[in-house]
Amino acid sequence: MSRRGFVEYEGAWVTHEERSRLEEKARANAMIAQGKVLVDGNWIPRAEYEAIRAREEFEKLGYVQIDDRWVSPEEAALLRGEPPPAPEPSPQPPP
Repeated sequence: MSRRGFVEYEGAWVTHEERSRLEEKARANAMIAQGKVLVDGNWIPRAEYEAIRAREEFEKLGYVQIDDRWVSPEEAALLRGEPPPAPEPSPQPPP
């Protein structure tokens, strides 16, 4: 079979391409079993990934990090001794 472009992989005859795909899948499954996540081509611990996502979500909502905790812009201003930001006016319906 090897003369016809097949190789043996875990007891089965497969093509070189299929073997490469199966080996890559086995590596990915091993990394997932270790609690890692593939992000932009890099394997990072799931906890680190979740921390990155949480940070992005808090920043999207306008929160800021002060002393290892996330606070609203209003609370951040109070902690800094500044007046809180003025609220945005709500849109008024046309008369």
